[in-house]
Amino acid sequence: ELIRAKIDFNDQDNFGWTPLHFACNNEQHEVIRLLSTKVSNINLEMTDKSGEKPIDIARNNNFNEIDSVAISLLKHKVQII
Repeated sequence: ELIRAKIDFNDQDNFGWTPLHFACNNEQHEVIRLLSTKVSNINLEMTDKSGEKPIDIARNNNFNEIDSVAISLLKHKVQII
């Protein structure tokens, strides 16, 4: 429903985190997949205040079990905004 409501998923909190940063930090596989495939204007390259992208956070947390498809999407999706 949030996607249909046209929420700006690139909004950042005080630390520069977007919903995708939180999803990667909390190993939310389905949210990562949903955001990276269904939100057409999501900025996968957006960095937080420490310069980390969502994929960096997933790697730093050693999420070995994170879905390889989601990681691939995060690495290779073309930014369209």
